[in-house]
Parts: sequence; structure tokens; C-alpha cells
Amino acid sequence: MTSSSRTNSSASSATCFSPWELASLKVVYHQFDDRHKGYLNPDDLLRVCAACHLILTPEEFKTLVLVMDSNGDGRFSFEEFVTFLALSGPEHPDAVQMRERLMRADVASLTAGAALGILPFVKGKLFVGSCL
Repeated sequence: MTSSSRTNSSASSATCFSPWELASLKVVYHQFDDRHKGYLNPDDLLRVCAACHLILTPEEFKTLVLVMDSNGDGRFSFEEFVTFLALSGPEHPDAVQMRERLMRADVASLTAGAALGILPFVKGKLFVGSCL
């Protein structure tokens, strides 16, 4: 993927969210970037998954990281985050579930859930739960 196609992809994904939704997603994104690094790392993404009640195997989480990290730098910019959330269809159930949970949850609940950070393994899957 070229940088121009990444830019176009990011711009088109941003248009599928209303200005209010983008503002809400920006607030959520910054809640998980609690050290104000300007990006999310895989540990931050794991906390996002926890807040969204995503149940992922370690392999599924690795795939999620690869899909979201479009430029391969190991960091997730806000643009990459929004582009991932704009994915839909049966081939992207994690994006759909994450988007639905983030769009209907309040920031305080997400932050509290992420802060708990309890990630027990259940039946070979990484169970990620929160207070939502």
C-alpha cells in the first residue's frame, strides 16, 4: 500500500463518521493514550479490546494489530484507529464490535474498564472484560 492510498483510505474512512462521532472517538483514543504519546501501542490496544469485551486468542490479537497498523511502525495513530473502526463486513467482526461498543459507551465506563486490566484466559481464549 502506498502512502497516497493510505491517505485516501484514511480520509474516506473519516467521512463515514459524523463530526460528533469523530470527536467522541478522539476523546476515547486519548483516554487510552494515557501517557500522551500521540499514538497507541499494542498494550494500549489490548486495553481498548478489554473495554470493548473482545474475546481474542493471542493469534487473533496479532492479526488485529497487523490489520490496524497500516504503516507497520508498531504504533496506532488516530487515523489508523479510525480507519480500522470504519471496516465492516463478516471479514472484520472485531472492527464492527469495537466500533459499536466505543460509539455507545461513555468515556468514564471505558476508562474504568481499561484500568481494571484483568485479562484471564478462558477456554484457550484471551477473555477481556470490563465494567461496561
